[in-house]
Order: sequence, then C-alpha cells, then structure tokens
Amino acid sequence: MAHTAEQLRSRQEMIAQLSAPIIKLRKGIALLPLVGELEMDPAQIIFTQTLETCSTMNIQSLLIDLSGVSETCCQSALFINKRLEIDWD
Repeated sequence: MAHTAEQLRSRQEMIAQLSAPIIKLRKGIALLPLVGELEMDPAQIIFTQTLETCSTMNIQSLLIDLSGVSETCCQSALFINKRLEIDWD
C-alpha cells in the first residue's frame, strides 16, 4: 500500500511539473503559464518546483499567466501568489 501511495505522489508531482513549465524569456525573466484546474496539493508542488527552477535558472522576475486557469481555482492561485510574495503592481 505504501508503494502505491508513493507511486501516486510521484505521478502527481510529474503532472504538476508538466502543467507548469517555466519559460525563460530574457536574462532573469521567465513566464509561468498555468492551465486547467489548480487544486491545493498540486499548487504546493508547483510552488516548490517553481522556486527551485527559478533559483537554478537565475530568475529574478516571474510572470504568471493565469488566463488558462478557471475562476474556481482562485484559492490555489492566491496561495502561489502569497507564497512567492508577488507584487501585483
């Protein structure tokens, strides 16, 4: 049973990573397009992976495109916003 839970977690992480690619636009600037339903668990995975990827890629400014996320996913989008300390101005 623990093996199955680990496989499920691994697959969820893979799906989250594929659904939130970071696209480098210029030196220090990247885009994170989010698409589909954004549940809280995948949002946590996306948050963690985004921080790691931005650090690795030396990203200082991350543009987040929420146009592909449904309105019902606002909680998760706000979670990512708050955790990344994004300035909306």
